[in-house]
Amino acid sequence: MPEAYSAEHLLASLLRWAPAPRYCVAYSGGVDSHVLLHAACAIAERLPGTLAAIHIDHGIHPDSASWARHCEAVCGSLGVPLTLQRIDARPRSGASPESFARKLRYLALGKWLGRGEMLLTGHHLDDQAETLLLQLCRGAGPSGLSGMPALRPYGSGWLARPLLPFSRETIRQYARIHSLEWIDDTSNVDPRFDRNFLRREIIPRLVQRRPGLPAVLARAAAIQSRAAGLLAELAEEDFAGCRAGADNVLHLEQLALLSEARRNNLIHFWLKRLSLPLPAAAMLERIQEEVIGARMDAVPCLAWPGVEIRRYRGLLFAGPPLRTHDRRLVVSWRVDEPLQLADGMLTAQAGTGAGIRRLICPDDRLEVRFRQGGERLRPAGSTHTRELKHLFQERGIPPWLRERIPLLYSRGRLAAVADLWIDASCAAGAGEEAWRIAWSGAPASISAGAASVE
Repeated sequence: MPEAYSAEHLLASLLRWAPAPRYCVAYSGGVDSHVLLHAACAIAERLPGTLAAIHIDHGIHPDSASWARHCEAVCGSLGVPLTLQRIDARPRSGASPESFARKLRYLALGKWLGRGEMLLTGHHLDDQAETLLLQLCRGAGPSGLSGMPALRPYGSGWLARPLLPFSRETIRQYARIHSLEWIDDTSNVDPRFDRNFLRREIIPRLVQRRPGLPAVLARAAAIQSRAAGLLAELAEEDFAGCRAGADNVLHLEQLALLSEARRNNLIHFWLKRLSLPLPAAAMLERIQEEVIGARMDAVPCLAWPGVEIRRYRGLLFAGPPLRTHDRRLVVSWRVDEPLQLADGMLTAQAGTGAGIRRLICPDDRLEVRFRQGGERLRPAGSTHTRELKHLFQERGIPPWLRERIPLLYSRGRLAAVADLWIDASCAAGAGEEAWRIAWSGAPASISAGAASVE
């Protein structure tokens, strides 16, 4: 690691990565981001793109307005265009003030960043060491212990941390050499926050015993990052072998061929791929025992905030909690206009010879209802009337979705079940005017269940 930091080091870091149309410094006014901004200005003419800065005013600290003015003054003196963005980062009930503010800040930065642009943050070597220890205290796995990557996709562009190889002292040495003035946020020394406690109380004592510890921890994070990458590659292969028609459905038979460790790795990868909240270790054990290990005819459901895991007919389903649904709902639908439902949208296209006969739709209207039980229908091409229950079973549609499928009635008669079946007496013949029904945005589990029994 270089003993001193310079603008040339920043240039070398940025030129290692793909060129960006704009380099945007996340400027808090603190020493780290000030050094980053100052060094970026020194190399601005040699960058492939333009240079800009953004300051997020959280509105929490009583001095936040004066901090914003300080940032405006510094950027003005450096000739860097600055965007000031104010957010309300006051934490909701029960939320960690630190994590809530960070989440809102990154959301705001991601929305502001343009396509292909690169957001630069001032995280350094000591920040990386603190992140690793924090994740270790939380019981994180290889992905969490990977720490902060130097470059990753972010919004429609990139998030880069070019100061990661350099220590806090090296950064401050640069600031002293160039006589920089910066803001000291008193919240950064508040021991109520875990990161500050580690920074002020724990890491200094460890460094006394183990000089160079931050660099060692950064190397450990890099090793964990490689391990996490290998686990992700393995999960990709396992997912391809277990996927059952839709991304949110897995084949239990294929899942059972994997070791427990590989199953857990795949489930973690699967839920992350679906952008669903990840399970704790105890919940992973419950998935194995209560869902995957349930008897063959069971339809178990295991839930935690934001997620439901279910099993049906040899398939494992994952998704967000089902929306509130009133199956007693009755809606008059003018079929030439789309009808948005809680689950999916109904549309109809006029044509001939395929669909519901237009003659049975008074004023081009149908009535939309939902399953109460006991409904029957004779599918077009069949000689027998069938209960919907049996049709759903043959189609492999999971029980928890059946009451959400729209039933289309004409003059009190069941004419069609969404776009799955049309009653033979209501189906258009050759040359007859018809409405062809489509149900878009239906739960993916419906098509996946059908595919599994075909």
